[in-house]
Amino acid sequence: MSSLKLIFGAALFSMSFLNPQEVQGVLNSLKESHITHPDTAGDIPRLLPGAPGSLSERLKPQDKGLRLTLRFLCRLSTKGAIWSAARWYDWLKLACGVWVSISLMQVLWFGISNFQPDLLQKFLAICDASGYVKPSIYQGDYIAINHGMGKKLLPIVRKYEIAYNACRVLASGFLCGKFTHPTDEGTLFSADNPLGGFMRELHDQDVLDTALKRSEEVTEAFGVTTIDAALRWAYYHSALAENDGIILGASSIAQIESKVESIGRGPLPEELLRISNGIWKGLEPSRGDVIRHILIYNWNRPTGLSHVISIADKYALSFDSYLEANYCDQQNQF
Repeated sequence: MSSLKLIFGAALFSMSFLNPQEVQGVLNSLKESHITHPDTAGDIPRLLPGAPGSLSERLKPQDKGLRLTLRFLCRLSTKGAIWSAARWYDWLKLACGVWVSISLMQVLWFGISNFQPDLLQKFLAICDASGYVKPSIYQGDYIAINHGMGKKLLPIVRKYEIAYNACRVLASGFLCGKFTHPTDEGTLFSADNPLGGFMRELHDQDVLDTALKRSEEVTEAFGVTTIDAALRWAYYHSALAENDGIILGASSIAQIESKVESIGRGPLPEELLRISNGIWKGLEPSRGDVIRHILIYNWNRPTGLSHVISIADKYALSFDSYLEANYCDQQNQF
C-alpha cells in the first residue's frame, strides 16, 4: 500500500459517539485500522462547539497511543471572534504573532489550513525572510472532482517541504449522491443543518450533478461505488506523496471500517481511472479555482496568552490552523 497516513476526522464525534461503549468502539476500530492520529478542534463538534465530552477530553489520547491534532488553539480561551480572511491584514505582524505564540507555548511544530495559494506563498515568504518557523503541514481539500489543489497548492507546499493532509475527499458527502438525488435529509446539505446553506452554495451546480451522475454510471459498470472510487483515487492516484495524509471523516464505526476497507482494495482499474480523469477535465474550467475560504481567529486576550497578545499586537492566531498537541507534558491542555 501507499505510505500515506490515514487520520480520523472527528468533526461529528460528540454528536455520533455519545456513551463510553461507543467511544471504546471507536478506539478499537482506530487501533485495528492502524489509525493513530485523530483530528479535532475547539469548535468540534460543529453544532455544539465546546460541548462537554469533546474528543480531546474523552479519549485521553496519551493513555491510548493516539496523537491528537488540535486546531484553533483549542481550550486556551473561551472568547474569540472569527472573520473571513482579509488581504489587507499586516501579514508580517500575523506571521510574528504565530511565531511568538508557538515559541512561548513550546509547540514543536504547527500546520495551517485553507490558505489560498497566493496568500500561502506570501505567508511562507515572510517566514523565510524573517527567520520564522514555517508550518510543517498544510490541510485542505483534495477531491476526485477537483484536482485544482494539486496544480496550485501542492507545488508550493512541495517547495517548502510541507506535508499535505487532504480532507473532505468525498466533497463533504456530495460524492455519496444524496444532494444530487433528493435524499439529503440529515446530511450536511439539508436545510436544517447550520452548514447546509454553505454546502449547497458550494456544490449546487448543474455541471457537478452531471459529473456525479456520469461517475455513478461508470463506477457501477466496474462494480464499485463513487465513494469507493473517490477514496482509492485519493490514496493511490492523486499527487499526494510520502508523509502526506488523508483525513477520513465518519459518523459511525461502520463508516470508519468501510472507508479503510475501500482503500485496502488497491488502485483503481486503469480504464476506470482514465474515465474518471476525463470527468475531471470536463469540470476543470468551472472548478479548478475553487479553494475553500479561510478563517482567522483573533483571540480576545486568551487565558494564559495575554503576554503573547501584547507582544504580537493582539494577534495570537491559529490561521484556521491546527497546532499539533505535542507540547511538553506539563503544558498539555487536554
